[in-house]
Amino acid sequence: MQKNSYSSKNKIREIEQGFLCILNRVSIIDGIILISIDFRKNGVTDAYSYK
Repeated sequence: MQKNSYSSKNKIREIEQGFLCILNRVSIIDGIILISIDFRKNGVTDAYSYK
């Protein structure tokens, strides 16, 4: 009985870990996209300001 409850807790923990991993990846990808968009905007404005 003890072993069963322990293994189910581990399963839940693994699932939570998986969700956190996915969330972290999504947030990192979003950050990269936002940075690249920001960089493009800044690059364009910088190019215009230099001219």
